[in-house]
Amino acid sequence: MKKYRRTFYKISALISIIAVAAGVFFYQPAQAVNYTFNQTDWSAGVTTGNAAHPANQTGWNYYSSASSSVKTSVSGEVSLNYQSTSSTQTSDSDFSGGTFSSTTITGSGSAASVVLENAVGFSVINNPSAISDTAEGVAIDNNYIYAVGHDNNTQNWRVEKRNLSNGTLVTGFDGDGAVQFSSSFDADIAYSVAVNANYLYVVGLDGINGTRWVVEKRNISDGSLVSGFGSNGRVFTDTSSTEYDIAYDIAIDGSYAYVVGKDYSGGDRWRIEKRNLSNGSSVFAVTTDNSSGPSLVESANAIAINSSEMYVVGKYTDSVNLDVEWRIEKRLLSNGSLSQAINEAPTAGNDGAFNVAIDSSYMYIVGYDSTGGDQWRIEKRQLFNLGLVTSFDGDGIVVNNPSAGSDIANSIAIDADYMYVGGYDSVGTDARWRVEKRNLSNGALVSSFGSSGVLTLDPTSGSDSVGEIAADSDFIYIVGYDSTGSNQWRIEKRRKTDGGLSGIYKSSGDFANTIDTGQTSDFTNLAFTPTDQSAEPLNSWGTITSAPATVSNGGSLVYPGSGDYIYALRGNNTAIFWRYSISGNTWAARTSTPTAVSSGGSLVYPGSGDYIYALRGYNETSRVPTTTFWRYSISGNTWAARTSTPTAVSSGGSLVYPGSGNYIYALAGNNTTSFMRYSISGNTWAARASTIAAVDWGGSLVYPVSGDYIYALQGNGTSNFWRYSISGNTWTARAPTGYAVGRGGSLTYPGSGDYIYALMGNLATTFSRYSITGNSWETRSSAPSSVYGGGSLVYPVSGDYIYALRGDGLGGPGTVDFWRYDYKSKSLKFQLAASNSAGGPWNYVGPDGTASTYFTSSGTAIPSSLDNNRYIRYKAYFSTNDTAITPQLDDITVNWQSYPANQIITSSAYNSTDNGNKVNKIQWTENLPANTDIKFQIRTAPDAGGVPGVWSSWLGPTGGGDYYTDPVGGETINASHRDGLADQWFQYQAFLSSSGAYTPTLSDITITYVYTAPVGAETGELISSVYDTQVVGGSAINMIMWEGNQPSGTVVKFQIASSNNSTGPWNYKGTDGSSSSYYIPVGPGSPVKVNLSYHNNQRYFRYKIFLESDTSRTASPSVQDIIINWSP
Repeated sequence: MKKYRRTFYKISALISIIAVAAGVFFYQPAQAVNYTFNQTDWSAGVTTGNAAHPANQTGWNYYSSASSSVKTSVSGEVSLNYQSTSSTQTSDSDFSGGTFSSTTITGSGSAASVVLENAVGFSVINNPSAISDTAEGVAIDNNYIYAVGHDNNTQNWRVEKRNLSNGTLVTGFDGDGAVQFSSSFDADIAYSVAVNANYLYVVGLDGINGTRWVVEKRNISDGSLVSGFGSNGRVFTDTSSTEYDIAYDIAIDGSYAYVVGKDYSGGDRWRIEKRNLSNGSSVFAVTTDNSSGPSLVESANAIAINSSEMYVVGKYTDSVNLDVEWRIEKRLLSNGSLSQAINEAPTAGNDGAFNVAIDSSYMYIVGYDSTGGDQWRIEKRQLFNLGLVTSFDGDGIVVNNPSAGSDIANSIAIDADYMYVGGYDSVGTDARWRVEKRNLSNGALVSSFGSSGVLTLDPTSGSDSVGEIAADSDFIYIVGYDSTGSNQWRIEKRRKTDGGLSGIYKSSGDFANTIDTGQTSDFTNLAFTPTDQSAEPLNSWGTITSAPATVSNGGSLVYPGSGDYIYALRGNNTAIFWRYSISGNTWAARTSTPTAVSSGGSLVYPGSGDYIYALRGYNETSRVPTTTFWRYSISGNTWAARTSTPTAVSSGGSLVYPGSGNYIYALAGNNTTSFMRYSISGNTWAARASTIAAVDWGGSLVYPVSGDYIYALQGNGTSNFWRYSISGNTWTARAPTGYAVGRGGSLTYPGSGDYIYALMGNLATTFSRYSITGNSWETRSSAPSSVYGGGSLVYPVSGDYIYALRGDGLGGPGTVDFWRYDYKSKSLKFQLAASNSAGGPWNYVGPDGTASTYFTSSGTAIPSSLDNNRYIRYKAYFSTNDTAITPQLDDITVNWQSYPANQIITSSAYNSTDNGNKVNKIQWTENLPANTDIKFQIRTAPDAGGVPGVWSSWLGPTGGGDYYTDPVGGETINASHRDGLADQWFQYQAFLSSSGAYTPTLSDITITYVYTAPVGAETGELISSVYDTQVVGGSAINMIMWEGNQPSGTVVKFQIASSNNSTGPWNYKGTDGSSSSYYIPVGPGSPVKVNLSYHNNQRYFRYKIFLESDTSRTASPSVQDIIINWSP
C-alpha cells in the first residue's frame, strides 16, 4: 500500500484586478471627474461632423440641423427669423364660412366667386279649394313669410308659412306648411297676422253665432296653438248671437296685442281691444258707436302703433247725411282713451280708409273715395295733430282714378323714403292688382318702379286684388287673390327698386370673412382679384365732338326729360345757345338767348312740358349781377322773359327741379346766402331758408330723382356740401367733398342708385361721387383735363354716360372740350379689422387706419394699427350702378409677417469618449420677450466604433412628453441619461416658440457630464509560473486556498493545470475538468477541494486566478497569498 503525505505550497503576492499591458498586470483605482460642453455660437452652420471630448468642450460653433425659420447667422445667439406668410381664399369652401349681406357664392371649387345676390322675386299661387279662396294678410321675419286668409274647403281659416327666399311652403309648419282650421260650417276667415321671435298672432272671424271675433296665438315654428293663451290658444269676442263681430287688424309690442275691428250692439260699432300677449287676457276694450243706427256701416279697419299711441283708421256712416266717411283716431296705448279724432267726407258717397302706416312724424293712410266710381285716396298727416301735410302733393292728399270702374287702395308698407300702396283698379269688369311706389315726402310716383311708378298685374280676366303688402330692405311681399278657380291665393315677392321679379342684381351688399394666422402677426398687404363682368370700360372718360365755340363762365347743360338732345349755354359773355345730338354726336345752334350770359348762368328742365328755364347771371358789360330769368320753348325754339329773381344772380348761381311739383329752386350765388323758389304756374318767386354760408364760384344744385332733399355745393373755394329739406325748409351740412370747389364746380345725378357725381373745378381734374346713404365722398377717374369757369355736368335720364363741358379749363379764353363719363360703376372695395379673439370685436378701417377709407387697389399696404393680432377679418363692399352687372370677388390674399410658433435646432453629436459617461446637468442663457419660450430635450447613444450607436428617445426630465425648462439647471437629468450605460454620446434639441410678435433668443448652453478615468478591466486574470513537486512518480493536488481582501460584490476564482512535463501542455480546468468551470472559494482563508480525477500522479502544476470587480467597478478584490496542498 502506498503511503501519502501532505505538502503545502504557499505563494505570497498582492494580486488585484489589473489592466493588461504586455502580459504584465497593474492595479489602478477608479476616478470620476465633471466636465462641460459649452456652446456659445452656432454661426458656422450645419455640419455632419461631431464634437468630442476634450478638444471641443468649448469653441464649437456648428449644429446638425434646424427648422427653416431658426436664425443662427448672428454670432453668439440662436433666434427666430421673421417669416412672411399669406392666406388666400378662392374656393367655395373658403368663402362659405363668411357672413353674407345681399351677396352670395357663384361657382364651385377654385372657380367660385362672391357676387351680389340676384334680386330674384317669385310668384306663387295656391288654390286650396274649388271655391273662393283669398289671402288677406301678411307678415315677414328674416326668413319666412306668414300669410293668412281663407279657403272655402269646409270654410277654413288658413295660415301659411313660406320661405322668404323662394316662396316654398315650410313643411315643418303643421306638417305641410299650412294650418287649416274650421270651427263651424260657416266662413272662418283670418284677416291679419303679426309675428315676434317665437309666436304669430292671427285675428279674424269664425262663423259660430253669426260670427265671432277671434284672436289666436300659434308657435311660429310648427303652427301649433299655444294652450296657455285664452282657451287652448284662442280668444273669442261675441257681442251678438246673430250679427258679425270681426277682428280686422292687429299690432303688437313687447307685451301686448292691439286688435281693431267691429262688433254689433244695436248696430255696427268700432271695437279696439288690448290684450296680454302671454295669455290673451283683456287689458281694455273700447267700443264706439259713431253712427248711432242699427243698419249703418261702421268698422275700424287698421291700426299702427308707436311707443305711446295708437292710430286707427276705418269708416263710419254719418247719421245725418247717411254717407260713409273716413274716420281717423289717435288713442293712448295705455288705456285706449281718445286723444283726437277726425271724420272726413271726401265725397257725398261711400268713402273708406282701409290701412295705415306711420313713421316717427307722419301717418300715411290709404283707401278710396267714391269719385268716378271709386278712386284711390292716399293721405299724409302729422302724428302730433293729425293735420294734413301740404307738401305732400300740394294739399296732403293724393287721389288717383286709373279707371272708370271701382279703384280701391287697401294696403300700404313704407321704408325711409318710399311708400308701396296696393289694391286694385278696374277695367270694365276686370279688376287688376295695382301697386304704386311713391315718395314719402311729396307723394310723387317713382318712375323707375313698374311703368312710371305703377305696377299692374292682370292674371285673369275676372276679379283680382291685392290683400296686403309687407316690405324688407330689398323686396315687397304681396298677398291677395286672382279669380282662377273662383279665386285662388296669390303671393308675390318683388323688388322694391323696379317692381320686377328677376333679372337684375341687388345694387349693393357686403361679405366678411375671418383669417386665422395661427399666431400674433404683423400684416403687410392685401391682394385681391376682381372680375369685370362688363365688356365696356367703366369709371372712364372719353372725348366726344367738341363744342362749336369756346365755353367759359356761365356755361351750362340741361336734358329736357326725353329725346335725343342735350341743350347748352355757351356762356363766356355770349348769347349762344346750342343743342347736342346724343345719337349723332353733333352740335347745332339754336336761337340765342335775349342777352349775353356769363357767370351764374344756369339751365333747368321741370320734369315735363315744353320749357327749359334759365338764369342769365352776371352782366359782363355793365359789371353787375342780374335778376334776369327766361324760359325757352323747345318746340318753338324761342325765348321769353319770366318774372325776375328777387335777388341778383352771379357766380355760383344754380337751378334745380325736385322731380315733381310746381317749384324750381335757385341759388343766387354772388357770395350771398340767398335761396329762392319759383312757382311755375304762378310765375312768381319766393325766398326760402338761407344757405348755411355764402355761395359763390362753383355753387351747384342737384336733386336725386326722389326723396325730400336737394343737395348743394357751396363752392367759394370751400369743400362744404349741404342738403336742403324741401318739406322742412331747412339746410344741414353733409360730409365735405375733401377738395376746394371753385369755378366749374358742378353736380349731377345719374337717374338711379346711391351716388351724386361732382366736378370740383378750380383748375383741377378732380371728379368725385357722393354716397347718399353713406354720407361719404370718394374720388373717381380724373377728368381728362383741368376744369374751370363754365364746367357743367348733365345726365340724360338714361344710358351709360354723364356728359361734361370742361369750360375755361385754361384759366383764359375758354375751351371747346366736351366729354362723356361712363358712370356705370361696379365698385368692389375692402376694409380690414383685426383682433386676438376669433369673435372680434371688429373695427373696420381702410389703408390709412380710419373707418372712412377703403382698399381699392390690390397690393395696398395694411396699416400698422392692425399689427400684433392673430385674426384678421376682411369686409368686401359690393355696389353697382347698373343692376345688370355685378362686381365679382374671385380671390383675396392677406399677407403677414410673424415669428413662427415652434422651431427646433439640434446640436451636433458630442462624444464624451467614456462608455461609462453620465449626463449630469443642462443649463443655458435666454432672453424671453412676452409670449416666447425656450425648452430642451436630450438624447444619448453608446459608442459604435467611433460613431454614435442607437440613440435613445428625446427625453425631458421624466420622459418624452416633457422638457427641460429651468435655465439655471435645477431639473434632475432623466435617469436613463445618468446611469452610465450607453451614454457615451449625447445631443440636445432646443425648442424655440413664439406667439408671433417677438422672438426668444438663446445665448449659450452648457451640458455637464461625468467623465470616469479608466479603472482596468472589469475582470482580470493571472497565470502562475510552473511549480515542480519533485515527486518523480507524480503527486495528487488536494486543495487550493487564498488569503487577502474580498469586498462585497467581487469575485476570486481559480483553474488548475497539471503535467508530467515542465513544458506542459497546460490545460486549465475547473471542478468538472472543463475550461468553463472554476474553483471558487467562499472567501479568503476558505480552502476548496481539487478534483483528483484530473490532477493525480502529475509532477508539475500551474494555476490561473480570475478576479472580478463589483458591477459599478468601484471595488476590487486583492489576493495576498495562495496556498495549494498536494500529496506524493
